[in-house]
Parts: sequence; structure tokens; C-alpha cells
Amino acid sequence: MGSVWEFLLVKENDQWKMQQWKNTVLEGQDLKLTKEEAKTLLSKKFGKVTFVKEYDFVKELDSKETHGKSYLFKVNDSYSEHYVVISSENTHLINNYPMELPSKNKVKNKKETLGKFNIFNEYLTKMHLGLTKEELINQFGEPNAEKVTASDTILEYADAIYTVSEATNQVYQVEIIGEKAATYYKDFEEVSKAYNIDEEYAAFLESKTKDAKGYHLIYDNNYDTKHIYTSDNKNGNPIKSILVQKLSYK
Repeated sequence: MGSVWEFLLVKENDQWKMQQWKNTVLEGQDLKLTKEEAKTLLSKKFGKVTFVKEYDFVKELDSKETHGKSYLFKVNDSYSEHYVVISSENTHLINNYPMELPSKNKVKNKKETLGKFNIFNEYLTKMHLGLTKEELINQFGEPNAEKVTASDTILEYADAIYTVSEATNQVYQVEIIGEKAATYYKDFEEVSKAYNIDEEYAAFLESKTKDAKGYHLIYDNNYDTKHIYTSDNKNGNPIKSILVQKLSYK
């Protein structure tokens, strides 16, 4: 974080002499960094930077690294173009920021990306897990919305939201949304029957939770795969979203 040094100089016999000095540690203080100061600071570290937008912590960010304003800058160096977010409170660089890119579609892409299949045993081959961002766009066209974070690119289509890892450029999470989510299973009981076809061996551990987003029926293989069915109703009818994660692609 650093410190602020203050020096008091007095002039005696045409000579300046130090009378006293003070050192204030800035740790824990709100620096109230302006975007101009942030640009100067980042320019010293990254070179050419361009201000993009300001974030409000309460409304837009959920970060342990800041509780005040933050600034998004685009960095252009000789190797690449990327983005950084800096906290106005303490100059920390923030990783979990959202940034929505302008859609390339003049008309909404209504094309569905998923067919009807048994998610329990066909998710690996039917949900496009492991595809690259480019392969997904080549197959289904430009998404209706695209967001980037420090670690992911999120592509939203009419029936599903795909999360692509920046590290591997592979889809590792798919969320089926809207009316499409209700077409696979009628309710949580039907989901449970599909996942528990073998009484002796279970590929996933089943659990249930509830939070502000609704009731969740969760299947986890305790390794790299998780399926989460969400509904506004306790019995799961109708199912409003189905989230499938394959973290080995991340």
C-alpha cells in the first residue's frame, strides 16, 4: 500500500533546514483515487491505458478487494490487448469484474443450441462441453450477449448460457435457461429417477439446497462434474434452469 511522508522545512540564514517529518501508513485508509490518478498509476505499470467505465462496488461488484469505486481500463501493449480493474479505495487490481461487450447481432439470434436428450448420461456429448469459443460461434452464430471477466468469457444464446475458460478456451459450464429448461424433466422427482437408476452404484451424490435464487437439486461426482436443477417451487415444477459444469475443461 505504501506511506505518505510529510516534511516541514524552515528557512534560517538563507538556508532551508528540516525541522520535523511525519510518516503516515496508508493501509486501511480510503485513498479516493480519481480515474486520472488511476490512469497515471496504471500507465507506469502497463504502458498505454484507456479508461472504459466506472464500477460501483455495491451495485456491480462482489469483491473482497474493494468497497468503493473501481475503474476499468483497456491496456494495449506490444503483445496483446486486455483489461484491468483498479480499486479507487486501495489501488488493488480486481479480478472478478463483469464487462458486457456490445452484441454483433443487429437482429436477436433465436437459434437454439440444444436438442432434447437425457442430461444424466448424454451431457458430455450433447451439451457442447469442451468446444472452443470459435467453434461455438461457427456452429450457432454470434451470441445475443457476451461478457468477459478476468477468467471467463460468457456467451448467451436463446436457450443456454455458455461459459468459456480464458485459460483453456473451452466451454466448461452450460446453463439451460428459459422455457427450454422445463422441457427435459417435469419436476425434481423425475430428475431423481433419471439419476438414480442403479440402486447399488450412483454416479452422482444427490443433495438439496435453497437460497434467494430458488430451490436446488444438486448432483455432484465429487471430482469435476456438477449438475444443478433450479426451480421457484419446492417440488421442482417447473424447472427454470439447469446448470452443468465440467471443471476439467477449465
